[in-house]
Amino acid sequence: MNAFTTAVAVGSEEPLSPGYDAATKDDAEFNKLFRHGFTTIDDVQMHYVIGGDGPQVMVLLHGWPQPSSART
Repeated sequence: MNAFTTAVAVGSEEPLSPGYDAATKDDAEFNKLFRHGFTTIDDVQMHYVIGGDGPQVMVLLHGWPQPSSART
């Protein structure tokens, strides 16, 4: 089991920041395919989004070069 799988397996925390889903809360298709999750590392709550399936993993880094909610 890798670190990503382990982190997902322990479950998500309740979000500490209001509005974390402001860009996606009204997007029915997004919410059907993806879910928001949270975990605290060294006293900083990290927000992540999980979706899809299969052997390929994509990691989106915060602000690089655009937010995860940006549409192409």
